[in-house]
Amino acid sequence: MVITEPNQVVVVDITYIETEQGFLYLALVTDLYSRKIIGWDLSSSLSVEGVTRAMEQAMAHIRQAGGATQGLIHHSDHGSQYTSRSYQTLLREAGIRPSMGAVGNAYDNAVAERVNGILKLEFLLDQRFPDAESAYRAVAQAIEAYNTKRPHLSLNYATPAAVYAHGMQQTGAQPAIAERDQKAPSQSRVGATGPDLRQPLTGSSFLTPSEQAGCAAVLNSSYGNVLPPS
Repeated sequence: MVITEPNQVVVVDITYIETEQGFLYLALVTDLYSRKIIGWDLSSSLSVEGVTRAMEQAMAHIRQAGGATQGLIHHSDHGSQYTSRSYQTLLREAGIRPSMGAVGNAYDNAVAERVNGILKLEFLLDQRFPDAESAYRAVAQAIEAYNTKRPHLSLNYATPAAVYAHGMQQTGAQPAIAERDQKAPSQSRVGATGPDLRQPLTGSSFLTPSEQAGCAAVLNSSYGNVLPPS
């Protein structure tokens, strides 16, 4: 099929992040049209809850941008998290259509695999972090830079965030007024020994304003500002 606008197809995957205290698991949801990461979750477990939180964040992002989940295609591999009854129920109730590649064929989810590679190789998420807190902050900063600073050849050297915003303008979508999420984790989620991963650590929207403002400053990036394709 021809992808013509944002929120038409999302691709999802899970990758691991190594720390001195063990492995963490990063669930990602990427808009296929713009390559923008619109949902993510870092968890100490491979259980279905991590991918569920990432997808719930992606659905909230779509709605807040003025889009709709009805008819959205969700493409994944055959991981047990994505084939589970609870996750498929989540998709069905939102009007989302599941799609899956062939078993054991990474090429059938190539864009999601490519996003994993960019985050690890270009933004250094393949290193071993001392603890969960430092890994979480590195992931948040990497995703912020990936979305807003890194130009993509496939996007005519525009950034994912710029292409997503431009695509939403073209569709005439009206952004929704975001309401405060009373269930969002507070700053107290991070303690002296790192974050409590029994609580969801989902998405850079849960960073404090000062952390969000500092993302660009702490990243030693040579990526320039580029305009979305005409």
